[in-house]
Amino acid sequence: MHVAIYTKYFHLFLTFAKISLFSFGGGNGMLEVLRYNTVELRGWLTIEEFNLITGVSVVLPGLNALNIACIIGYKVAGIVGAVISMFAISIPSLIVVITFYGLMLSFFSPQTIKSFQNILQYAVIVLIANIIYNTGSNLVLQHHISFMLIMLSAALFIALAIFKLDTILCLFVFIVIGSLVNKV
Repeated sequence: MHVAIYTKYFHLFLTFAKISLFSFGGGNGMLEVLRYNTVELRGWLTIEEFNLITGVSVVLPGLNALNIACIIGYKVAGIVGAVISMFAISIPSLIVVITFYGLMLSFFSPQTIKSFQNILQYAVIVLIANIIYNTGSNLVLQHHISFMLIMLSAALFIALAIFKLDTILCLFVFIVIGSLVNKV
């Protein structure tokens, strides 16, 4: 009995520490790696549960990856699992970032560091695009989202990104129109 729970704790720590060490781009950049490790590799969640947890973590205060790790850890092994997952996703990357940045400042010019940061930004964009595609296609295939809501989401993106309209106003309009469309 006790061995099984300690094995869960060990696997939680190992999984989230690995994600922390080998993911770039913060919480949003980690989403695809989190999804793969917790849904496909470990089987701790279904894709629907992962999408729900991702949605919930966005509205909670704090960092997305930390929120997701906490929720998954709690689901797998209770409160202790949540604490282990939070530490595992935080501590390794903190140590790596401090060490790596110190080494970069010692050995590379500011221009080289800036070039490296630009390369990482493109890698993060690819990871975020991948999770958007996977989540969106899953929702569309399961008929949880209508064509109208997809078009409304695209309009929201255009209003915010291109026309630089007020975020609160756009979200309010999106929620009102989205709830009307969902009732039809």
